[in-house]
Amino acid sequence: MNADDARQATWTARRDRAVGTSFVAVKSALADATTVAFLTVRFGIGRTRAPPWTRFRPRPAAGSCGAGALLGALVAVGFVAQTAGLGDHDPSRSAFIVRSSVLRGIVSPLW
Repeated sequence: MNADDARQATWTARRDRAVGTSFVAVKSALADATTVAFLTVRFGIGRTRAPPWTRFRPRPAAGSCGAGALLGALVAVGFVAQTAGLGDHDPSRSAFIVRSSVLRGIVSPLW
């Protein structure tokens, strides 16, 4: 294994550990709050990083705004479903399901 492969493996392990711990944190937060309340706070904090009045350069094409809104709505539905599912499953099972879905989305266009 060369240095680049080792560096890539290290970053992959760190990313996977961070993603795995987020499921545990969300599960413990859901013990004290409802799914909707938790997601409202979570995305409220995230919204401060890119407020709606952010100026984009170059400006997006007119058609891409509608497509972006549709994609954003689908992602929101996915977050709600994933967070609600943590109420029924343990964090490791939920992480496995999400990770499998992500890998399927990456690999399926190759076939």
